Amino acid sequence: MPYIYFVQGEETQKIKIGVTKRVIEVRLKRLQTGSPDILRFIGGCVGDRRYEHELHCRFKEYKSHGEWFFPDKTIIEFIKHECFSDPWALYEAVDEVTLGNIKADEVIQIGEEEFRARHVKKLGDMVRNVY
Repeated sequence: MPYIYFVQGEETQKIKIGVTKRVIEVRLKRLQTGSPDILRFIGGCVGDRRYEHELHCRFKEYKSHGEWFFPDKTIIEFIKHECFSDPWALYEAVDEVTLGNIKADEVIQIGEEEFRARHVKKLGDMVRNVY
């Protein structure tokens, strides 16, 4: 399952709202190639292309160009309250939704800390199984 990511330019402060199935580092590297601005991941949430489109429509009044938006407080607040800042917690949430263990709308209620803890436990289990 893909997820929605928010990437911000350090100088312009513009925010890209996109969707990907790749780890954010790979996506950022590709985006960075075509950008004179230094880009950084500022948040992500469970969602697909349809949800990405909904977000583009929701924030259309702040649109700069393409999938880039001016950093209005409405977008910043959405990221702060509806997204994860830790990509590993986000990947864990996406996995849980993909596996059908939880619904997408339950992710924020469960919380970033819980998904981070689940990810750390999963890594610990994998290490124990190797050794």
